[in-house]
Amino acid sequence: HRADREVAIVYYRAGYDPSHFASEREWAARKTLEFSYAIKAPSVAYHLLGSKKMQQVFAEPGVLER
Repeated sequence: HRADREVAIVYYRAGYDPSHFASEREWAARKTLEFSYAIKAPSVAYHLLGSKKMQQVFAEPGVLER
């Protein structure tokens, strides 16, 4: 193994509500993190699935079956 490797982890504790992105600055920061090689926790897919809106959509009849 090599000890000269760089590892980064992004742990999201916010971003579950539109109010967390009040300006373009927050969106730019999120984009920078998403396009980085850092390990994201949760991933953007799981982050979205945890939002109330996505839960509402998936709770509609037939959506998951499709």
